[in-house]
Amino acid sequence: MIVRICLILVTALGLWALSGCNTRFSDPGDQTRNPRSGSSTSANGPGAAPGSGSGESSSGQSVPAAPKRRVLPELRSEPVVRVFLAQAAVIAFSLDLPATLADGRRIAAGAHRVQAVGGTLVLDGVTVPQESPLVMAVAERRFSAELDPPYGRNQTLAFGGTPVVRLAGAQAQLLEELPLESYLAGVLPTEMNPKWPVAALAAQAVAARSYATAKYLERFDRPWQLHWHYSVDMAYAGVSAKRSPNVTEALRSTRGQLLTYRDLPVPALFHACSGGATESAVNVWPTLSGADRTTPMTGQMPSVADDAAEAGASALGMRKSHWRWKANIPLPTITRDLQEWARTHPEDKLAIGTVTGIAVESRFPDSNRVAMVAITHKLEGRTRRTQIAAKDFRLAIDPGEVRSTWWDSCSVASAKGGILVLAGRGFGHGVGLSQVSAWELATEGHTAAEILVRFYPQALLERRW
Repeated sequence: MIVRICLILVTALGLWALSGCNTRFSDPGDQTRNPRSGSSTSANGPGAAPGSGSGESSSGQSVPAAPKRRVLPELRSEPVVRVFLAQAAVIAFSLDLPATLADGRRIAAGAHRVQAVGGTLVLDGVTVPQESPLVMAVAERRFSAELDPPYGRNQTLAFGGTPVVRLAGAQAQLLEELPLESYLAGVLPTEMNPKWPVAALAAQAVAARSYATAKYLERFDRPWQLHWHYSVDMAYAGVSAKRSPNVTEALRSTRGQLLTYRDLPVPALFHACSGGATESAVNVWPTLSGADRTTPMTGQMPSVADDAAEAGASALGMRKSHWRWKANIPLPTITRDLQEWARTHPEDKLAIGTVTGIAVESRFPDSNRVAMVAITHKLEGRTRRTQIAAKDFRLAIDPGEVRSTWWDSCSVASAKGGILVLAGRGFGHGVGLSQVSAWELATEGHTAAEILVRFYPQALLERRW
């Protein structure tokens, strides 16, 4: 079933207003894609870095690279994906059930340790094949592990897929292998409140499935296709995610449905709240492409007027966190965070001294969001002025405090050694689906397809399995 949502729904709706052609890792992710609380839980939603949430990845854990030219597998049935969970010299995990290795060896239920030793993979002191799925009986919960995220506190999560241990250079990896729809069951209630209306959850499910399928095709020949953390792809909590009847129905009713463009899944990004208009994907990820690495995808997420954002934020009690926000950040904190960003992102070639001023350098003309930030700082006895992309500045400082790049005002107060005073709109990178707006539209009675057409107006809605 293929529905040209931008054409079929226009007659019935006439609802959406396009404001020109302005369209994180996941942000692929963003500390802003989970509007359940006033504080962010992702860093910039897909998915975080679209290389990825679907967004901006500041994790230091590299997303698997893919060749420039490749033949992609056909989507004739539901894909089976591998999710990255951990990589370290030694990884501890626990099996809820006994498991069997490919050579027939039995692994008891309970606590286990896998490690890389001299170019071999060692499980509980015994050498095993360099890639070893641990086959287990069917069960809702099969294993658990304490995961170390790219940033933030460790999380202990349980999983229902097949655990896979493998050798990755001088380290061990822990992956989970499972069908894509099962993966989405651990994403949907983590990215959106599981008690929200079915239509909103269904729209989110389609966006998340589209992003996940795009990543599967992009990385199909790599050891893993999706990362459990929102700063790389989407927030995934395995079977620890809080399920609900609404989540179950949203996944059932949209099973296999994707947003596509030129026969490829759209790496559909989403965020918590647009602030009144979405951002152009081209402004944030100008080279965003399909899984073939050549088909441009930025045009599938243009900037659109979003009159549902304010009503949704107000009704949900999120005006101060998701609609209009303020932040006061001491300059010494900014100095520390920017220096840390420079250290962990050497490719940016930033040299930051003691920060004395912050100003808006430029804005995107279509969305009015900040494009570049000017940093005045003292380095090696000289006052210097350095520019940084606003999306990177936000991630470097704290995407839960600098909630978006749509700043209404930016000034530095002289008190206490200097304080950056910001006032802004929305929560997240602003590209694609606005979750708060989806809640409002669903509450007003709109269907998932009607919600999706507002934020991805040129995409096809297609069932692939």
